[in-house]
Amino acid sequence: MFFIYLIRFLCGYVRFRAKGGFPERFINLCSKENIPLWDISGGKGEMYAKTTIRGYHRIRSCARKSGMRPRVAGRYGLPFFLHRHRRRIGLLCGAAVAVLIVCILSSMIWTIDVQGNETVSDTEILSVFEELGVHIGARRSKIDVEEVQRTAARKLNDLAWLALNIKGSAAVIEVRERVPAPKVENDTTPRNILAARDGTILSLEVYEGEAAVKKGQAVLKGDLLISSVVTNKDLSVSFKHARGVAVAQTHHTVSHTFSYRQKVRRYTGEESERYRLSFFGLRIPFGFDKQPQGEVESFFFRNTLHMNHVPLPIYMETYLKRGYTEQEVTLTKEQALQAAAAEFEQKVGQELKDAKILEQKVEVRFTQEGCVVTGQYTCEEEIGIPEALQVEDHMPLE
Repeated sequence: MFFIYLIRFLCGYVRFRAKGGFPERFINLCSKENIPLWDISGGKGEMYAKTTIRGYHRIRSCARKSGMRPRVAGRYGLPFFLHRHRRRIGLLCGAAVAVLIVCILSSMIWTIDVQGNETVSDTEILSVFEELGVHIGARRSKIDVEEVQRTAARKLNDLAWLALNIKGSAAVIEVRERVPAPKVENDTTPRNILAARDGTILSLEVYEGEAAVKKGQAVLKGDLLISSVVTNKDLSVSFKHARGVAVAQTHHTVSHTFSYRQKVRRYTGEESERYRLSFFGLRIPFGFDKQPQGEVESFFFRNTLHMNHVPLPIYMETYLKRGYTEQEVTLTKEQALQAAAAEFEQKVGQELKDAKILEQKVEVRFTQEGCVVTGQYTCEEEIGIPEALQVEDHMPLE
């Protein structure tokens, strides 16, 4: 029924009123002449009905034969609407263009969301899909989802599974990252566990091999901690792939020198801004920027247009450039100490990232050129490192 109403609206129709004569004969004559009539009603010597524009011009002969006098009661449909607004052609054209734009935009991808990734970046995933034709502004009808999924899975080796779901104008890329298989060591190669640095053994857990040191024993860098040589009950010798954990108390010295004379940036005050509107991949620049003199620091900002908290593929991009010069300044002791402390803490975090700090002692010494920060640390850490054992061919292995 909807399509019938739509066709009648597009072609236009007339509602008329007819008086006098014989309504039944009038209806029969219209049916014989294939003149469509619908929504027929009547009462008090008159009848109402609807017909097409062409049908209304043809009912006059039927009306004369049946003694009816038809009059127009209403005109409906697109032709009459356009005729009434024929002097507003600009408005009609604008409405037509708006409908056309909505139809075109509704067939495009507006947003792309990546879900389920942790180590693999959104940029890496989106770049692969963009190569395959999935990007903002792409036509949905031109995207072969199955083919895109197969090709993307081959290119993204770090993903175990992926799926592309397109719902309306939104595309969602769901991924599952591949879990690396645990590394299996070659247990057939004999090796020892040696000390990576000086220390005092706090605990020693031997999984395979034979302990060469005891708890509380002091060791030097390179000393044997777990031996691959194992003496059997029959006094024969076997060579194992030594494995274990050796935790020791160690001492570290971390030093950092910071100079009073430092180079700092001084902004000249010269700035330039350039704006660009990005719409479905189309970028429209606004104005021209003037390059500041000297060294330039650049910034980029992107603001996304939202509608009802839904992001739209419309961005306002801002490119900001600031001019600056580098100058050498002399810091005070307080300023130098504050900066040196921040850099020193960062250095300690890097050098002792695998150690647990038990005690620490930090000293600051000022010189003519700057300050020196030195820290003494007592730590608890794992010091065992493997070293392959060269075995002669005639020696038995297990």
